[in-house]
Amino acid sequence: MMDTSSFSISQKGCLAANLAFWTASLLNFVADELAQQSQLPIAKRLRQSKLQPVFLTRHELRDVFLLAALNMILVAPFLCCPLFELLWNWCHPTRLAETDDWHWQRELIRLPIDMFLNEASFYIAHWIMHASPYIYQHVHKVHHRFQAPCAMAAAYAHPLEFIFGNVAAIGLGPIVTNAHPHTAYTYFALAILSTCKGHSGYDILNARTHDDHHRYTKFNFGVLHLGDYIMGTTYTPPHHDKSNNKQP
Repeated sequence: MMDTSSFSISQKGCLAANLAFWTASLLNFVADELAQQSQLPIAKRLRQSKLQPVFLTRHELRDVFLLAALNMILVAPFLCCPLFELLWNWCHPTRLAETDDWHWQRELIRLPIDMFLNEASFYIAHWIMHASPYIYQHVHKVHHRFQAPCAMAAAYAHPLEFIFGNVAAIGLGPIVTNAHPHTAYTYFALAILSTCKGHSGYDILNARTHDDHHRYTKFNFGVLHLGDYIMGTTYTPPHHDKSNNKQP
């Protein structure tokens, strides 16, 4: 069993996120394989739920795996975690430790703040990456290689985007609110699961909103989509396009 006693809070959170990410990616891969090849009843249900009848090829899956592994296994623990620790220590010289008591009332109050900071920071960073032709062409276009993504493609991004657009948005809330370590670990894992779910390509996983973003690129920039609602960037299919197959 892995000894994590010498790991920092950020590194343990990264480990929790990796476990969630690779588990979700594997399950999504199995679902795609069943949907393509199996005649089981569950396979029929998966095909009906698939938002786009497109599956990544073996070559594309290999590319996704290599870049996702680079980001999740190397960039996150060796670049993001040290930066998180520096920022966390700067914001809160006296930090909560794993040995401190965990009070659910205190952590529950912090949760909506964490979610709001995640939504605001991700929406702004994501919108900028689309609004700037240079940033989109040289950074964000990597993530938009696939119009019909899969869960593992949630981490298929240029390392700069992965650090400052994705991981930073997830970590900002727990850092600012000085969340208890146990809350932070859970939050990181659930945030990654939510991202994987949004990239899964299945309506039964409520992936339609972000799937539409990958199809049309001009809409649905947020996580909770509060920013989209406020800024008017929510995509609503035209009345003549109930199947949602035409680009506006």
